[in-house]
Amino acid sequence: MKEVYSKLREEHITLIRSKAESDKQNIALKTSLDASEADKQSLSQKISGLSSKKNLDLEDQLSAAKSECSELQKELGSINTNVQELGLKLKEAKEQYTFLEEKNKSESKKKFSYLNCIFKEAEQIVQVAVDDLDRPVLSVNNCPPEIFLQQLSNITVTTEQFENSYLKFAKNPEDIEDILQSTMSFTHKLTNILTEGKATSNASPNIELGRPFAMNYSVASQSDVLEIFNKVSSEISNTMKIMEILVPNMSQDQSHKLGDIIERELKQMDIDIEEAAQRIQELLNNSKAGDSGMKLEVNSKILDSCTNLMQAIKVLVHASKLLQEEIVSQGKGTASVSEFYNRNHRWTEGLISAAKVVGLGARFLVNAADKVVSKQTKFEELVVASQQIAAATAQLVIASRVKAERGSEKMLKVSQASKHVTEATGQVVATAKSCAEMVEESEEMDFSKLSLHQAKRLEVESQVRVLELESMLVKERVKLAGLRKKHYQLAGTSEGWEEEDFAS
Repeated sequence: MKEVYSKLREEHITLIRSKAESDKQNIALKTSLDASEADKQSLSQKISGLSSKKNLDLEDQLSAAKSECSELQKELGSINTNVQELGLKLKEAKEQYTFLEEKNKSESKKKFSYLNCIFKEAEQIVQVAVDDLDRPVLSVNNCPPEIFLQQLSNITVTTEQFENSYLKFAKNPEDIEDILQSTMSFTHKLTNILTEGKATSNASPNIELGRPFAMNYSVASQSDVLEIFNKVSSEISNTMKIMEILVPNMSQDQSHKLGDIIERELKQMDIDIEEAAQRIQELLNNSKAGDSGMKLEVNSKILDSCTNLMQAIKVLVHASKLLQEEIVSQGKGTASVSEFYNRNHRWTEGLISAAKVVGLGARFLVNAADKVVSKQTKFEELVVASQQIAAATAQLVIASRVKAERGSEKMLKVSQASKHVTEATGQVVATAKSCAEMVEESEEMDFSKLSLHQAKRLEVESQVRVLELESMLVKERVKLAGLRKKHYQLAGTSEGWEEEDFAS
């Protein structure tokens, strides 16, 4: 029993010790568990804090991203709007470009058409000047050689300008301003050269010198306006060589009596102008007394414009005479007036020629006005007459300007009077054209009241008239072709061509 007791006691002690050990372990485990729990709570708190902070950061980032996205969407919307606007602007720009391109093409066509018309008009003006050289009225005109030589020098410069402007136009066809200006200037001076060359050849006492000179200057007008540069330069050079022979012969015979001649011619010019003015006034009075309606209106306008032109010419002639007296008084010194005229015989001959042409032009204007009023001629003859007397007064101004002092008040008055003559001439031309249109409108037939028989008769008469005019036109064209061929033959012979060249 004792052994059992001892054994049980030992087992009890062992169990107590085991229990104590277990309690220690439990306490240690509990302590460890409490520590772990505390760590767990601490970690949970940290995790919770970190999670809250992270969520806040994410929410802030999300909010910022949403704001940025909203801004980007707005910007995208603005960009889309701009793209649409730019698309519309691009479309408008393309349409505008197409419009401007078409407009530019149209303007270019208009420019070329206008330029072509100018060239054709220039050629026609030169051709008319050439055709007019054989008119009897020009055979009595004289031109002083000094003035003609000056005009030759001027057209040489103009020819060079014309050539330069044409070369510039060839490089840039859009730039037509220079070629237009130089074309009209060249044409104007070329026609002046033709007319004054004819007048200078008329003044030559040696017909053998005057004839080749007249043929020489007319050759230059046969070429096309655009191809005339070298031809004109060559013909001007040839003409100036002939002038060197011609000028001395034109001034030798009459130098001793030039003073008397110029006084007589100036007086005769005054008489012609005064008689022309009186005659026009008589025509106006007769028209007012005997005419009525449309005829009175037309005649009054025509004669009033002619009266204004004659008044302007009278003022110009008076101013020119005062300038001439000033020139003589300043230049003669101790010599007499006759000696001054003789010493400056070429200038004096220019004044004489100009005075003759002005007087002749005045008579021509009166005759043309009389014929127009009496319906014996067309309005175009009055236009030509007014232009011729204006050209004659221009010759008088040029002759006066040669010797005038620079800055002369009397020369200024002459220039102003010359402008008034030009304006009055333009008024005559405009009035003649206006009156011609009035007459044409008044003569238009009213077909509304014609019967069938009348309409048929007038139709047949009109057809007959058309056939007659067509036949006359064909005949005149054949005649013109023959005259031109003969003209070219004569001009060619003077240049050394053989007759066989034309026959072939």
